[in-house]
Amino acid sequence: MQSQLIFFVNGVKVTEPRPDPRANFLQYLRRTLRLTGSKEGCGEGRCGSCTVMVSRYDRREKTVRHMAVNACLLPLCSLYNMAVTTVEGVGDTRRGLHKIQECLAEAHGIQCGFCTSGMVMSMYTLLRNIPRPSQEDIQLAMEGNLCRCTGYRSIIEGFTKAAEVSSIITPPPPPPLSLSLYCCQDDGSTCMRSTEEPEEHQPKHLKDEGRKFSPLCPSQDVIFPPQLLVNEENDLSVTFEHDGVKWIRPRDLPHLLQLFADQPSSRLISGGTTIFLDMKLNHQLPQTLLSTSHIPELTRLIVEDDHLVVGAGVTLEELRTRLPGLVSHLPGWKTRSVRVLEDALRWVAAGQVRNVASIGGNLLNSATVSDLQPVFLAFDAMLHVDNAVQGERTLPYRDVMKFTPPLKGLDPSDVLIYVTLPFTKQDDHVMFYKQPERRGFDTSYVNAVTGVSFQPGSDVIEDIHFTFGGKCFQPVVKIQDLQQEMAGKSWSLSLVPTVLKSLCNRLDDRTTITADARHVAMAHAFKFMFAVEEAISGKTAPNGPSVLSTVDYESTRVFDTVSPDQPPEDAIRRPIPHSSALQMTCGEAVYLDDMPRSEDELYAGLVLSTRPHARIKDVDVTKAVALPGVTGYVDHRDVPGKNSWGIAIKNEQAFVETEVQCCGQIIGLVLAEDRQVAQEAARHVTVTYEDVPAILTIEDAIREKAFFTEELAKPVIVFGDVDAGFAASDEVIEGHVDIDAREHFYMERQGVLVKPRAEHNEIDLYCTSQSPAFAQDSVARVLGIPLNRVVCHVKRLGGAFGGRETRINLLSQPVAVAAYKYRRPVRCVLERRTDMTISGKGPRFHAKYKVGYIKDGRIQSVVMDMYVDAGHVADISYAILEMSVLSFESTYRYPNCRITGYLCKTNTPPNTALRGFGLPDSYLVSEIIMTKIASRLNMAETQVREVNMLREGDVMVTTMLLDNCTLSRCWRQCLEESHYEVRNTKVKEFNRHNRWKKRGFAMVPYRFGVGFKDRYLCKAGALVHVYVDGSVLLTQGGTEMGQGLYIKMIQVASHALGIPASTIHIAETSTDTVPNASSTAASVSTDLNGMAVKAACEEIMHRLEPIKNNNPDKTWKDWVEEAYMTNVNLSAAGYYSSREKGGYDFNTGKGPQCEYMAYGAGCSEIEVDCLTGECQILQTDMVIDVGRSLNPGIDLGQIEGAFQMGCGHMLLESAVVSEDGWMVKDGPDEYKIPTVRNIPRKLNVSLLKDSDNPHGIYSSKGIGEPSICIAMSVYLALKAAILDCRKENGCDADFDLRVPATSERIREACRACISKLTD
Repeated sequence: MQSQLIFFVNGVKVTEPRPDPRANFLQYLRRTLRLTGSKEGCGEGRCGSCTVMVSRYDRREKTVRHMAVNACLLPLCSLYNMAVTTVEGVGDTRRGLHKIQECLAEAHGIQCGFCTSGMVMSMYTLLRNIPRPSQEDIQLAMEGNLCRCTGYRSIIEGFTKAAEVSSIITPPPPPPLSLSLYCCQDDGSTCMRSTEEPEEHQPKHLKDEGRKFSPLCPSQDVIFPPQLLVNEENDLSVTFEHDGVKWIRPRDLPHLLQLFADQPSSRLISGGTTIFLDMKLNHQLPQTLLSTSHIPELTRLIVEDDHLVVGAGVTLEELRTRLPGLVSHLPGWKTRSVRVLEDALRWVAAGQVRNVASIGGNLLNSATVSDLQPVFLAFDAMLHVDNAVQGERTLPYRDVMKFTPPLKGLDPSDVLIYVTLPFTKQDDHVMFYKQPERRGFDTSYVNAVTGVSFQPGSDVIEDIHFTFGGKCFQPVVKIQDLQQEMAGKSWSLSLVPTVLKSLCNRLDDRTTITADARHVAMAHAFKFMFAVEEAISGKTAPNGPSVLSTVDYESTRVFDTVSPDQPPEDAIRRPIPHSSALQMTCGEAVYLDDMPRSEDELYAGLVLSTRPHARIKDVDVTKAVALPGVTGYVDHRDVPGKNSWGIAIKNEQAFVETEVQCCGQIIGLVLAEDRQVAQEAARHVTVTYEDVPAILTIEDAIREKAFFTEELAKPVIVFGDVDAGFAASDEVIEGHVDIDAREHFYMERQGVLVKPRAEHNEIDLYCTSQSPAFAQDSVARVLGIPLNRVVCHVKRLGGAFGGRETRINLLSQPVAVAAYKYRRPVRCVLERRTDMTISGKGPRFHAKYKVGYIKDGRIQSVVMDMYVDAGHVADISYAILEMSVLSFESTYRYPNCRITGYLCKTNTPPNTALRGFGLPDSYLVSEIIMTKIASRLNMAETQVREVNMLREGDVMVTTMLLDNCTLSRCWRQCLEESHYEVRNTKVKEFNRHNRWKKRGFAMVPYRFGVGFKDRYLCKAGALVHVYVDGSVLLTQGGTEMGQGLYIKMIQVASHALGIPASTIHIAETSTDTVPNASSTAASVSTDLNGMAVKAACEEIMHRLEPIKNNNPDKTWKDWVEEAYMTNVNLSAAGYYSSREKGGYDFNTGKGPQCEYMAYGAGCSEIEVDCLTGECQILQTDMVIDVGRSLNPGIDLGQIEGAFQMGCGHMLLESAVVSEDGWMVKDGPDEYKIPTVRNIPRKLNVSLLKDSDNPHGIYSSKGIGEPSICIAMSVYLALKAAILDCRKENGCDADFDLRVPATSERIREACRACISKLTD
């Protein structure tokens, strides 16, 4: 019996004497092996940031299998005699990068970089398995990897390039299986295990074009350890035990059966995806786990006479990939059931889950919504089980499915050995349908297996059945009694109403099924009837439903290239990748939780309020502090300074004192030497409450008039004469717009590390903040110490999007109090669900409007009330409301208006800044108004927009003059490049020929104010050090969070100093080098910080000027050396302030609302399945004014990423509060951001040429936020498609479509049309 865990990581043998059965591999990798390239993004297998490649030798097939796996759900103990490759083993900047890493960096497929290592590992595994993958293979491999920054386009193109390079340099076929296949047998000069560093493996500098890839030797891939090929220990029993929990891998099937019989409380484990997720969420794990992964009888996969045999231990991915070959010799009619299984497997989870999840676990488990249970139930599969006492027996799967979970249908000691899936008969027709909430990696909302059987050689129905599963059908439902009504009838589409009515009646009898779920089930049945008709007749049925169009992925990007006269060392305007792009591709880039643990470091576990509004009666920490490893507890009584904080209104408490205002407020912290212990101890703290009535929604707040009453929270704009405007109007329309709250979903979770220094109460604060100065101020305030004792450090952020501007301080202050009290470093990194629950959202928005206009479409008067849900304190939402009110005009003239803002107070976590800062919400109202006016007047939407559009020289209602206005140029160019009129005609033609599938087409302009409203924020500082070797260290006040600020600052310095970017470095952002910096926000950080950097560099150049003049033929290094020798100061501080006057004043109605305006226009074409609500963006074209871009590669990435984030906001993302007061209670399982499958199939981006900006650094413009507005075109195109469906079916043309327009809301808008199905 083996009791040591032996496996390999990146070719190095690892021996763990006492492995913990409760540990997942990610924990071990990061905390024990200190390999931090694999990131923990969600800890639930839903983001792919922790992807690694697991390799094992398949002795039956005599081959090595490579699998991409989520390390966060991978049991450590399951790795016995396996090999793991992490991103560190693929390539690095010292020994050389892999082609995947190089191509991804050069394609600008990296922004914040937090997801990059997982992306690299998914692609690396794909290339190890398929050296020449297709684009579909690449997108399939990426489905389980989320990216919030890039919009995926650049990642796809980088990986496509890597695949092309791979096909060129793929080594010759390997020799017959032998040890030489797994050992390079080289002299060591090119082996990845070599300690030498040949010249070709030295760090390489990226170029902006024309890079030549050095051929990769096969030995650069980590070899599969020969020891694992010949290891006889696979036949041994393996047992690991830690703290009373056992992991046992039996030696064979009899041993497994006996162990299971002897220990009935034990649990079988195969891939562990469900058990380990359950352990994370519910904090429970059986005392004994019996691993089935190496039992040969459980991995059978064969074809027998009339059925398919699938071993219970066969993984979903192995079954998916091997099925076509297994049945290729059989006639097609016989394997229709297998094709249904293939269809279902294709959409089960993502590859990282399918690679380890087993068939047996999927069929018997109720914790996961299964796409396979309906398949095996529909075809009357048989389960073959074995038992140490009762022996082998066969059970119908339908009998087992009567229990919840199905596992209860077995004897406690039964082990599922295999399942048999019958083949179909010649006259059977079967289909699989899945309706997810998000296309790609998602669980089923409703899935269906539908079937009909005919009497042999005829069209007479013998049997018809429908099996439904998914979230809405738990347990799975099989409806088979329709045959009583249908048997003996000849097949015809005239039967459709009869079948659907009968099916509807049976679904109505099941009261647990929602109306929407019933709608989807009926839609699947409707589609099936037409599919059978087409299969029988061989013809396309008229007016029948069809799948969404298949469109190949394409993209184009148009931008100016640098002048050939520009010196090669001048980096400005070149598309250079991020300054840390290479480090991000190989896991070398350090994020907060990658920082090594200090020897005496403590970890903080949060004690959070669990009531939305209540008085605290008692907090009992007795059980918590008694747990081994717990150091202590801190709460408001330990605060040495002030317990209140905030932005303009300081009314939020660092620790709750007597009354909680929402779920998720911090009551206290439990400190322990281990994070698991701290989190467990926090769950042992008992809080007693006395509940108080709570307001949870914006509707409740409006009804109760629960508004903040401070002056800041009541912005009003009055312009012109509203009453006279309405009197002059020909028509008046009224309406409202509702936009749900949205989650930032930055990939790196919020985290803080506080390190007290030994004297003077000094503190080093490391945190994930967009505003280090504000974090510094908040910590100093809560500790009661001067600002000069607190240094805040930010190296980089794994995304931010506004969510780290203020809300990180709700964590940094309590952690600082704990570190201050115990005089020890304290770390706290939020779990993903906790982060999503407590950290605040982009606020919920509601607007009511009344608009008067004349017959040519021109608007005369507007009255609008805007409501923003702040949460229980104002945080920065008052400023969001101000900007929403100030920006209501969007790109249009409103000659008379009255706009009033209301800041709503609810018992939810404080909401905060989100990309766009309220402007996209306000703009959408204007675009909906334009669309509605066009509809009422029967005018083209573009015409209505054009007659109202702002132009150069116009004065807005804020009295700000529009100068340098390129809006009309962007609009006209987009109309031309998108072939708007031609495509609009084609869309109408498409809709005339399709009843159940519609297309929409819409175009929008935007005007986005770049910069802060308030003068005191419009400043920046920088510090430049030039060292004697000529290298430059640059520091400025902005944080790098994926937007490319660091590389742009390097480019500014390169241009100002006249030296290559490779000689300039930025280490971090910190408050001891640049004090009092404004938040990195408002899309203006490049301008402000760039001007400060430019000023500092110009001061350096001014000092060097005499030396340069005396030595014009010398180099930069020579000048610097002489300056050093002659005591010239080679360090300079730069400072910049952009404003002499204050910003807009609501009292006077005057003043600038921003620094300058950015403009753009975009149009989108979308296709929607009106039956199921599923939609696909076919094409988006946009023209964006970025001035003269400092870095087109970075700017294009920001444009595409912001647009895709906006698409998520428009179509998918909704952060809702539960009935018990929790926001996004189910975390990433509930909240869906776009995947690679949700991007436009064609994306064309043009940067407006010949555009200057006198207000920006080197004539550039801020671009981090503006293009999120283009996503409005997607929403409006979708609404147009739905409108066409409604009109065709005689429904009211005036309908509401709440944002986001989820598939459920689309179905709701089309539901009146779908009632026609039974006519």
